[in-house]
Amino acid sequence: MRRVPMSGWYSNTGNDPCGPVAPVTPLAPVLQQDSSVQAMVLAAGVGRRLRPLTDRIPKALVEVAGVSQLERTLTALETAGAQRIVVNIHHHAQQIESVLAGRRSASEILVSREETTPLETGGGLVHARELFRDGLPILVHNVDIITSVDLKELYEGHDSSRCLATLAVQERPTSRYLMFDDAGLQGRLDVHDGRRVDTRPIRGPVRRFAFSGIHVVSGSVFDL
Repeated sequence: MRRVPMSGWYSNTGNDPCGPVAPVTPLAPVLQQDSSVQAMVLAAGVGRRLRPLTDRIPKALVEVAGVSQLERTLTALETAGAQRIVVNIHHHAQQIESVLAGRRSASEILVSREETTPLETGGGLVHARELFRDGLPILVHNVDIITSVDLKELYEGHDSSRCLATLAVQERPTSRYLMFDDAGLQGRLDVHDGRRVDTRPIRGPVRRFAFSGIHVVSGSVFDL
């Protein structure tokens, strides 16, 4: 597991540390397409915090400065080189399907329907497994994240590592922190109830980071 703050990356696979790699700063968008990049947009959420707006439209189609969150995310992924993008849908699914059907896309966009209930991140990935190219990393992006992070560099940094997953994180206030030490991800902390989960013994100073809703997982994650 890797963390990607605005100032650098630190990583580990759990039992086998990947070690620190080069610092990362947000860069200009990469315009060159790369057929090896595949991505998933998590757009199945109900959007309870945006009610009553999301009673009539899905969170993915809520506009920010005149552009829907879905369009912003798809454009960012395509700019980063993604040529296959899977979008999972549930709440007001037909509205999203209609928008995608009418969109002129620079990528192949596939839909993963979660008919009964949203399956969250892990369940959504497994449900959409057959839509991904075997063995290639998957760039997973929450639909409600607007960022200047260089997604191409994040994807390539993960692909060149030995890590199972790479997470984009920040040093900012949150109700749920990920805990990192010198070897990488060490545990998590829930601020509301004070509950802390340590996944292994601490190795060096511990720092707290907030997950930013973007991560890359290796294709081998489905073999666990």
